[in-house]
This record gives sequence, C-alpha cells and structure tokens, in this order.
Amino acid sequence: MGGGRFVFDVKNGKGEGWKDNYLGTERYFSYWSAKDIESATRAAGFSDIEMGQYKGQYGNHWITLIAKKAEEERWV
Repeated sequence: MGGGRFVFDVKNGKGEGWKDNYLGTERYFSYWSAKDIESATRAAGFSDIEMGQYKGQYGNHWITLIAKKAEEERWV
C-alpha cells in the first residue's frame, strides 16, 4: 500500500539541541536545511515533494514539507 500524504514542519538551520523556556518547558530541536530534509524524505521512499518556508511567531524560520508515499506494487 502507499499513496498517503506526509506533512510536517521542521526548524530551518544547522545542528540540534535543547531550547530553554520555550512555551513554558524545555524542548529538543533538530535543525534542517531544505536540501537535507528533501534528501532524507526521498530516501525514505516519498515523492511529489512540495516545500515552503516561513517565519514563525517568535522569529524562528521553519520549513513545511508535503510529500506523497510512493505506491507499492501489489501482487494478488
């Protein structure tokens, strides 16, 4: 089976780490470049990738990605 959509946002940037006092608690972020997240998504078997970037409410830069899982051949 396949053909489902995968939609997610990631923080644009390099590296990873904990962010203190964000929304009242500590949170862990892994930062991505558009090129790297597209490559990882394709390697996971997704295609028809659409991406956009936006600046969030607190000035952070985000990448939104929408991808389609490749259809798998089914033998009956």
